[in-house]
Amino acid sequence: MLRFSFLSILFIFIAQLSTAQETTILATIGEGSPVNAAGVGQTFFGQKMSDGLLYFRGSSNGLRNSIWRTDGTVAGTNRVLQEESEFGSDWGQIIIYEDGFLIDEDNVWKRLATGSNQLVDIPNMPDENIEKFSQATNGTYYFTTERNDQLILFKADAGFENVTEIGEAHPESFTVLVEGGNYGAIVFNDNSFQDNFPKIYLEATNELMDLLVYLESLGLSVGDFTRATLYDDFLFVSYRDNNNFFTDKVIDMSTNEVADFDFIREPQHILPYQDDLLIVSNNALIRFNTQDLTFIEVYDSTYPFSPSLIFQDKLYVEVGNSTISILELDLADNTTRLLPDSNIGDFFYNSKFLEYENEFYYISGDQHQLLNKYDFGNNASIVIDTLSTNTGATVEHALEDVEGNLVISRRPEPIPHELYVLGDGGVMSSIEEESHKTLDIYPSITQQNIFFPADAVDGFISDYEVIIFTSEGKIVSNFSLLDNGINVGNLPQDSYYGILNSIDKSFNFRFIKID
Repeated sequence: MLRFSFLSILFIFIAQLSTAQETTILATIGEGSPVNAAGVGQTFFGQKMSDGLLYFRGSSNGLRNSIWRTDGTVAGTNRVLQEESEFGSDWGQIIIYEDGFLIDEDNVWKRLATGSNQLVDIPNMPDENIEKFSQATNGTYYFTTERNDQLILFKADAGFENVTEIGEAHPESFTVLVEGGNYGAIVFNDNSFQDNFPKIYLEATNELMDLLVYLESLGLSVGDFTRATLYDDFLFVSYRDNNNFFTDKVIDMSTNEVADFDFIREPQHILPYQDDLLIVSNNALIRFNTQDLTFIEVYDSTYPFSPSLIFQDKLYVEVGNSTISILELDLADNTTRLLPDSNIGDFFYNSKFLEYENEFYYISGDQHQLLNKYDFGNNASIVIDTLSTNTGATVEHALEDVEGNLVISRRPEPIPHELYVLGDGGVMSSIEEESHKTLDIYPSITQQNIFFPADAVDGFISDYEVIIFTSEGKIVSNFSLLDNGINVGNLPQDSYYGILNSIDKSFNFRFIKID
């Protein structure tokens, strides 16, 4: 059992009582000070996978990595596996993707699949670090490794059961990107101050060629390549032609049709909607029609770190300069408005949006990082919970809908960053409560005894029974009352639930046992 100081436990209890809505910790992962990487670390590293569960990385001591998964309930939150060494020297790179984790264990790439608790060797995987990693919309993965000062391009199927080396794709550089699409992949240098040798891999012919040669085969006059973006069936390119004019095109790789396009610098998100692609870049919001290759610029000042969400046929993104707010785009008529009372504050770079139970949630921040719900009826933001205090450290919180549960992460000082859920995490339902009334016991944090109010115990003490449950809903023991209370000194340090029963009364209560 993890050991906390009295102050730490007291803070958890007070924090849970003082939030706008009740939150329940899903698992206590971290030990010690929150300044290290214990718990879920300063940056939450996880995502929902193909089985609908949330998988994430944690650490008990900030050194030893472990992989967890949760269905959004206390009982359904479990550690899947962890490094053998307490000091965390077994795993190198950890890459998360739609169907699991890729983990470099002792210089051998292995896969942790959804639903499994074992690492399995990946056939034909190189013994080099992965430099860049990209998933195409058809499920194919592309990645690069470095070998002899060259970046080597690989592709893999969705289950990483078939990994194929394609070939040398670019001279090694940190700023070289790889992007995958339904018809192949492109590799190019994103640094305009370095020489570029862009290449394209064509899936249909299994051919890796210079990108400029491919563009010229489509009748395009290319002098100096600038940048490209590949998504789904479409390749967006920017270059100078042989007359030194800046030119921007879009290519439908399924038909080789070419059309003019105002190139989008550094796209942040591309979201499909009906026949359109909604392109959120670091400076504009574009709506692109995939049927006729036409486009319109909907808004011209999106924020570079903006999250995005389609909610009730509207798109939400962050916009602004000194003040960051939420922009609403009505997808029916392309009208926009700034949501009143939607200031994101200084947490714009780690804000997240979520649709949960047909409502819009988002994270904002200033002195505190806050979970908000937007009230569209009153055009007002409602604070749901305080996630953390701004101490100068960059904290990225979780915000997920997992099996119908709103899962967040909280880092209340001085407690490590951990995963929580709005509500009781399924604990009370597992206790099978019926019509129990909540009882205020004293003290609620104790080393030995807890006592019940006199008006709750107004008959013969022998008529009462006390049942204590762990936070997972398992019965610890049955107690008999002694002088309006019970002695819990023999229980391990933890948080507990209880039920006080008599013939005609039933109460539930909570307490925290400390050593």
